[in-house]
Amino acid sequence: MNFTDDIKNFLSRIYGHERHNSYVYSAISNYLNVLGYKNLSKYYEEWSQHEIEHSMLVRDFCNSNDIFIDMSIPIIGLDINLQLLPLTHFSIVTIDVEAETTDLYNELLEMGVSAGNGFIKKFAYDFLQEQQEETDKANTLFARVQNIGDSKTFLQLFDNTFKTD
Repeated sequence: MNFTDDIKNFLSRIYGHERHNSYVYSAISNYLNVLGYKNLSKYYEEWSQHEIEHSMLVRDFCNSNDIFIDMSIPIIGLDINLQLLPLTHFSIVTIDVEAETTDLYNELLEMGVSAGNGFIKKFAYDFLQEQQEETDKANTLFARVQNIGDSKTFLQLFDNTFKTD
């Protein structure tokens, strides 16, 4: 299959983005752990690992199609200081990360359609199905945390009963 340079470069961007997501969720996990929200921290650490798995799927796709991933693209972690923001801001960051990821995979799908590249269309479509689950998970967590507000007591009660399964 012939892959345009734009598609190849975009796959490198997506690989870096998935790694970035992992760093963001790891930073949120650390933040929540330090504050004593152990179950939420564990949840975000698991989510971080899941994002690494996504980057590995992108890498494997590129490897199987002889597409070079430009790893010189810097991966920047969380670019805000959660300690300076309201307690529940981590849930807003999560929504933003998942929305940006969805946008990237939609753009990749459009590139595949424009190029008539069935491999890219299927790859992007499969990721978009997974991304819908990620977005639903982020929206559910966001709604629950926003209903709690910035009360440390209520967030602790929520964390004590929060299940990571």
